[in-house]
Amino acid sequence: MNIHTKERLLPQVKILASLYALTVLIILGIKMICAAKGLNLDAMLHDPLTVAQAPFYTGCLSNLGILGWAYAASVFFFGWQQALEHSASKGHTNFLFCSWIISTVLTLDDLFILHEDVFPSVLGIQEEAVYALYFALIAAYLLAFQKILRNKLAAILIPALLFFGLSIVLDEIVTQLPLVLEEGAKLLGILTWAFYAHTAARYYSGAQIQGTAKA
Repeated sequence: MNIHTKERLLPQVKILASLYALTVLIILGIKMICAAKGLNLDAMLHDPLTVAQAPFYTGCLSNLGILGWAYAASVFFFGWQQALEHSASKGHTNFLFCSWIISTVLTLDDLFILHEDVFPSVLGIQEEAVYALYFALIAAYLLAFQKILRNKLAAILIPALLFFGLSIVLDEIVTQLPLVLEEGAKLLGILTWAFYAHTAARYYSGAQIQGTAKA
C-alpha cells in the first residue's frame, strides 16, 4: 500500500474508529444506567417485539412511519454535507442543516414515544407543552426559510403540515373516530415530508454548481 492510498484511507479509518468508540460508549452507558436505576438490561438491548412477546405485525404502521422519518433525516444530512462540500450558499446550507435537525428530533420522538410517554412520565413535561414546543420550532423554521420554501417546496410542505395537523386534531380533540384515521393521516404526513426532504436536498445541495436555485 503506497503513501497516497494510506492518505486517502486515513480519514475513513478515523471515522470508523470514532463510530466504533461511540458505539462502545453507548453500550457501556446503557449498562451503567440499568445498573444504577435497576432496569432490565435484556429489555434495553433486545428488540421490543421479542421482549413483549408480541406478534410480528405489532406496530407495523408505526415502524413504517419511523422509516420515513429516518429517510428524511438521512437525506437532509447528506444534502447538508453536499452543500458544504460544493460551497452552496449559506442560506441553502443552513436550510438543509435545520431541516436535518427537525427531522432527527421527530424521528427520535416517534421512535422512543417521547411526547406521549418519556416527557410526561419521566421528565414531568406534559404532552401539550411538547406539542407547543414543536409548533414553535416549526413556526421558526417556516419564518427563517420562507424565501426558500416559497420557491419550489411549498406545494410539498403544505400537505405534509396539513396531514400532521389533522393527525394531532384526531389524537387530541376528535378522539372518538377510528384510530386508523389518526395513524393514516400521520403516515401520509411523514411520507410527504420524506418526499419533501428528497426534493429539497436534490434541489439545494448542489445549487451553486447547477446554477438553478434562486432563493
